[in-house]
Amino acid sequence: MSKKATVIAVVNQKGGTGKTTMARILAKALLCQKAHGDHGCMPDGTCPECEAIAEGTHPDVYELDAASRTGVDSVREEIINSVNFAPVRGNYKVYIIDEVHM
Repeated sequence: MSKKATVIAVVNQKGGTGKTTMARILAKALLCQKAHGDHGCMPDGTCPECEAIAEGTHPDVYELDAASRTGVDSVREEIINSVNFAPVRGNYKVYIIDEVHM
């Protein structure tokens, strides 16, 4: 069975409603070492993977702030430059692209 997962979640909501927080929770669910629940997708929040995601230091979770980039090409280039490499610590790589509307 393949360990590949392609998940795309597009969230459009007012500011301050938890869009980025939800994306981090999804990343934790994919990368947590101690996930539990009926389907093993409830992150525990205390394993090294979850802690690194919460701190913004996990090498397999790329948070890109599109508003601070100079354009679509800049975001695209950053993704293309990292997508060819295998995940460093987890089974998956997660890209969180925030403020895309800017």
